[in-house]
Amino acid sequence: MRTISLKVVDVATVDGTTKQRLSELGRAIGTRPILNIWDEVMQPDRQALDSILFNLLGLSSNLRQDLYRDLVGLVEARVKKAKSV
Repeated sequence: MRTISLKVVDVATVDGTTKQRLSELGRAIGTRPILNIWDEVMQPDRQALDSILFNLLGLSSNLRQDLYRDLVGLVEARVKKAKSV
């Protein structure tokens, strides 16, 4: 059996300024059209939200880039599969 480590943020430890910024960014993203994955990950509001969340999780810049690369790769594979059906 394989075990994995899962990082979880205790919201009680997040300062008020960060919570407010997360709320603002969530509202901003929620009021605009969501773009295709390639454009979405480049949006300033999306990058700001991701940056805060990645910081809270303590993710390195290398891991952040890996996550974006893997996410885009998964979406590309899914789109390709959908087109082949």
